[in-house]
Amino acid sequence: MAEFAAIGLGGEVGELLNGLKKVRRDLALKGIETNNGKYLQEEIADVYSYLLKLSNVLGYDLDIAYMEKVCLNLQRFLPLKTGSRPVVIVAGPPGSGKSSATSGLLKTPGRVAYVENFSQNPFLEDAILRGESAFESQEWFIDQLRRFLDQPVSDEIITVIDQTPLAIPLVYGRDFYVSNKLTKRDYLSHLENYFGLQDQLEGLTSTVFNVYLTADFDTLKNRCLTKGFVDREWLARIVDRFEPIRELADVCIDTTDLSIDDVVLKVSSMIIARG
Repeated sequence: MAEFAAIGLGGEVGELLNGLKKVRRDLALKGIETNNGKYLQEEIADVYSYLLKLSNVLGYDLDIAYMEKVCLNLQRFLPLKTGSRPVVIVAGPPGSGKSSATSGLLKTPGRVAYVENFSQNPFLEDAILRGESAFESQEWFIDQLRRFLDQPVSDEIITVIDQTPLAIPLVYGRDFYVSNKLTKRDYLSHLENYFGLQDQLEGLTSTVFNVYLTADFDTLKNRCLTKGFVDREWLARIVDRFEPIRELADVCIDTTDLSIDDVVLKVSSMIIARG
């Protein structure tokens, strides 16, 4: 069935391209642009039909897959910066040391930081334990970061953000979604709301430096245990979901055998090197 849908898709794409070819040929040979809109519209509909069929056969939700891809592409293909604030984003799974490193970076003058504090989220416990308020919990993280970015900061100040905004929907939001704690409708709404946050960030920044912290799984687990919270299966899923974000980072630091002071020193030296 997948082969049939893929072959049908390829055939319809060929017919669409053939229609465009005729428009181009008439323009080149006759100097006129043929009005071929209805034909092209029908071929686009056929392409979409086979694309949906292929997606359904493979068990993918095309709406979700498309929106998640757009989120990733917002990071993969960054627009020309319009703002004036240099931003350093410290990302990574739980236990990687990102919050401690972000706090450590504040010790150097000329920096302001957003440190993620999930313990202040009034919806998180219900979302984790009872599967309720997951949408409100996720939106709380977006709102907190949005308020932080709204604060006026001098152009000379480096803004450090604890956790990439992309992780809010694509790591934790998606985990709630596949665990049936977020409906499809709420998850799509959550992804759309992230777009607004990303637009806000892009409008403020002149440069963005993405640092990804990681560690071996046992180290991550043990560090989470010191905070009194860890679910091995959940942590394994989260680490796996972070992989696309890791691939987008400018630099990756393995903190397994490093102290927080060592991590802060490494990141600080990289910030200085990048000017």
